[in-house]
Amino acid sequence: MRKITVLYDGTLYTYVWLKAILTLKSYFRERGYKLELLNILSYLPVAGLCNKQLDEALKLREFDILLLAFHHSTSDLGKMASEERIELLKRLKAKSNRLVWLDTADSTGSCVFDILPVVDKYLKKQLYCDLSLYKQYLYLDRIYADFYAKQQNVEAPAGDGLQCLLQDKYIGKLGVSWNIGLNDFLCPGIMKLVPNHIFYPQNEKKTADRAYDIFFNGSVNYTSFISYQRQKICEHLKKNILSLNIPDPGLKMSHKEYIEYMKNSKACISPFGWGEICYRDFESFFYGATLLKPTIDHMDTFPNFFIKNETYIPIDWNFDNINEVFELVGSEQYKEVAKNGQELYLDYINGKKDEIVDHILNSIMN
Repeated sequence: MRKITVLYDGTLYTYVWLKAILTLKSYFRERGYKLELLNILSYLPVAGLCNKQLDEALKLREFDILLLAFHHSTSDLGKMASEERIELLKRLKAKSNRLVWLDTADSTGSCVFDILPVVDKYLKKQLYCDLSLYKQYLYLDRIYADFYAKQQNVEAPAGDGLQCLLQDKYIGKLGVSWNIGLNDFLCPGIMKLVPNHIFYPQNEKKTADRAYDIFFNGSVNYTSFISYQRQKICEHLKKNILSLNIPDPGLKMSHKEYIEYMKNSKACISPFGWGEICYRDFESFFYGATLLKPTIDHMDTFPNFFIKNETYIPIDWNFDNINEVFELVGSEQYKEVAKNGQELYLDYINGKKDEIVDHILNSIMN
């Protein structure tokens, strides 16, 4: 039996993401793979323990298949100088039959391609359909930031354009892991720490007879590129009568209040943030609100929950169609889209375990 070992940055965010595969150990075993974290300390997501695990991996362990999940901008490994990071990965590669980098970035961009000569596979939560985009400089390393800089004249930040670009010879190393839709994010509080099990609250399949029309609540004051889309959507919402009975989008509210609004809204609008996909998308699916979202047909992800006009309603990046999108909120068409999105999401979080494992093994090994 082959062995897959997972080493990660010690954060709760990454741990919750990894639980999507850690809960499927029996399915991996059926296919001849034993899946495990490095040691018992790995089940205590505390970033301070991460360096000790790296030391153990470098000094004491040899690996068959080693998966590394370290955030590119917050982990010690991610923030290392390129030369230092590459040297460390070379040492891990010498101890491993197969070394796989699990990119934990929120966006389709934000890559650490300097490590491509060392790793066997580089897997992202979502990947550009057009891989040539990774061979050109994009503002903030994000295609939507680049769009708003060039098409909407949003002021570009100083010192941008420092990305490591993709070389043709490494394209075959790129692949898709899994997105945050499989995360344990709906689980309450400390229950997220329970290993090998994902908790989902009782789902309500109500998709009609809701008190509110369009709901959006979230941070709207990021950097210029990151907040631009959200601020423009807020401007359009404030002009539309459908949003008059909901709180200001930037108003802080408790999670309980937020979920109550989500459950009782006909539609939820979910703009991009640091990445294209966020938990709001899956809360919309889970609670049966029609998802209105800037189009994401530029990217490949797994599972593919996002099917235009079938599981979500696309909004043009330049907002040309946003009034038409708003006009149909509450319509039979949108209720059907909400139903489709909810059913597809529930299919994956309640089943399709074999499909998930097959995809992950194929991405790691091929």
